[in-house]
Parts: sequence; structure tokens; C-alpha cells
Amino acid sequence: IYFERYNGIRWQLAKIPKTGGTSEIVLNDLVNYFDFSHDGKLIVYGSVDESTQKRNIVIRSLHDFSLFKTFDIANGSFVKFTPDGKSIIFNTSEVVRDG
Repeated sequence: IYFERYNGIRWQLAKIPKTGGTSEIVLNDLVNYFDFSHDGKLIVYGSVDESTQKRNIVIRSLHDFSLFKTFDIANGSFVKFTPDGKSIIFNTSEVVRDG
């Protein structure tokens, strides 16, 4: 089971076996709003480059968490794979709204 865990400084991606046990951090990245591809091979998430404070969207392999693609797009409040796994859907926080 994958989930976001706050370590007192930032949110990170963690996992725990479905049978219980000890959780472990699987990525050092600051992770927001993640989703998995339907084939179980990729994870997409919003992140922040802590050195530049630039927001982006990242896709990594779930096999070894190697980087697949980074998009220089400010993440908002969600990011999802499309059902066919060929695209992602996201919103941005670039638009200022009242209320």
C-alpha cells in the first residue's frame, strides 16, 4: 500500500505491506497527489525541486523508481493517468481565483 507520509518537514511517498508491518520511504522527492498507471509500471506525482522551489510533474518507474519524465509544469491538486496509460491529466495552480 502506497501513501504520503509527512516527516515533519515534507510529504514523501511511503509504502507498507498489505499484511501490515513497518512502512518505508520509497522516494526522497517531495510528493504531492500521486497516481499509478493502470499497468502498474509507472507512478506520476506533483513535486517541488527543493533547491529552486520550482514545481513540476514527475513520472518514475515503479520497478526501480528511475526517472522516466519530468514536466516543467506547476502542479495543482491532482494528477492522474488516463485509462489507456498514454497520457496524464492534471490541473495547475497558475490561475488565481477569488473565493
